[in-house]
Amino acid sequence: MTNISNTKSFVIKIDFTGICRMKAGKVMAEALGHTWDDLEHGYHHESETLRMEDGRVWRIIYNEDVEAQEYENYQLVDAGCGLSNQLVTPILDNNKGFIELMRVKLALIEAGAFANGTCYTTEISCKEDGSKSALRMPTNQCYGWDKYIVNGEPAKNIEDFI
Repeated sequence: MTNISNTKSFVIKIDFTGICRMKAGKVMAEALGHTWDDLEHGYHHESETLRMEDGRVWRIIYNEDVEAQEYENYQLVDAGCGLSNQLVTPILDNNKGFIELMRVKLALIEAGAFANGTCYTTEISCKEDGSKSALRMPTNQCYGWDKYIVNGEPAKNIEDFI
């Protein structure tokens, strides 16, 4: 990933599976200090949208490129398209935005979301000079999506990363 500290702002798109968009939307809202009632639900729940007081918009949307999977009796099995998801952040700054992103990701992981081989993360960075760049890589290699380890133990909260 690019060095976020060298960017003015960024947008992250993260593919994942394992939980449905409705649950992911609720988890995202709660991680950002909101409730289920604050979400806008798209047609057939193909999107869950959270509009923040400052105008920023967070979304969980359907992504047809993600192979939907879930765990059933401790076995990974194919699932319906309701588990083919992408988290789309608003434009984030390099401090508060990164912390919000990590809170949402930790909450999604705790709720059962995970990345498989079809999941990618795209980071669109806006540099101080006004230029933009995009980087795409497997989700499970981005910001430690699958394993947050601090001092040899799984992390439980965002403060472990700050």
